[in-house]
Amino acid sequence: MLAQRYPTVYDGIAAGAPAIYWPELFASMQWAEVFMNSIGEYPHLCELNALTEAAVKKCDGLDGAVDGVIGDVDACLGKFDPFKAVGQPVNCSIPGAPATISKTAAAVANATWNGPIEANGRRIWYGLDPGADINGQGPYSPPGGTSGLATTRCVDGKCSAVTFPLADFWVRYFVARDPTFKVGNITRAQYESLTRFARQEYRSIATDFADLYEFRQAGGKLVTYHGLVSLPLRSTSRTRAVTNTTEADPIVPPKGTTHYHEAVRTLMSDTNGFYRHYDIPGMAHCFGGPSGQPESLFSQLRAWVENGTAPGSSPVNLMVANQTHHRILCPYPQKAKFDKKCGDTAAGKCWGCQGKL
Repeated sequence: MLAQRYPTVYDGIAAGAPAIYWPELFASMQWAEVFMNSIGEYPHLCELNALTEAAVKKCDGLDGAVDGVIGDVDACLGKFDPFKAVGQPVNCSIPGAPATISKTAAAVANATWNGPIEANGRRIWYGLDPGADINGQGPYSPPGGTSGLATTRCVDGKCSAVTFPLADFWVRYFVARDPTFKVGNITRAQYESLTRFARQEYRSIATDFADLYEFRQAGGKLVTYHGLVSLPLRSTSRTRAVTNTTEADPIVPPKGTTHYHEAVRTLMSDTNGFYRHYDIPGMAHCFGGPSGQPESLFSQLRAWVENGTAPGSSPVNLMVANQTHHRILCPYPQKAKFDKKCGDTAAGKCWGCQGKL
């Protein structure tokens, strides 16, 4: 918002996991529950955990290294089909839990990963990346199992959806403007209607204005980054322990940030001269996970502002099996790829940025 509305306040801005596009963002937080209610079926948490594991196993090596981190989530969406995992065993100690992954679980995971759509097929917003903590079982999720976007509660073998707290607050107080409104009971048609209203009513706080002309003219430099993390799920009586399980930002879809970057690029052909974005495999929502924070990005931003040195790749550390691996982050849309000829996945020099900037 500072870059958009007050372009001369800061010479440089670093924004991590920015919660922009508010109406669409909150719609994405509510989508999994609406989808489950629309089909009248609710998967067990253990099934969703098993699908997360399967996605990591299938997609881990897409960046050239098997390290428990999905480095190329876009490729993963095309490579891993959750419906092909239906029937695979589920290792769960909870009484009454299914022994295999159901078609319902595959459908819910697929809907959560791909994001909300209207009944006519039009996309509302993006979903979470494969491997995200969609059911609130990650170690950085609050205890109680209500923080996942696709959380269910099962009692005596019967499961129901759990409303995500932020979505509940948004709909009741901002959109419906009725503290007694039952968010968990809305139909898909009501969901679409409320989302359309929110888009009109709250565009002013969406911070999605892509014309950064004034910021650029003032000499401003902008860096955004978003975590695509890998974390173990919490070991409780509700779910077994899982190691090296990718958990992308479980609240704010990372593709929302790349969407904004693309919107700016569409309007301004010289975007790379003042705005660069970085996806961070292994880091959660701003912090946490096996990846360290992008600590060098701020000094690179400062060099960009003061010396005109635009940031390229940026170093970052990744913990793999309790060992520190040195990796690099690449400015979007480039991706970090491992050079097999170099031979050492733990050496930053063996990684390079591929693709056109």
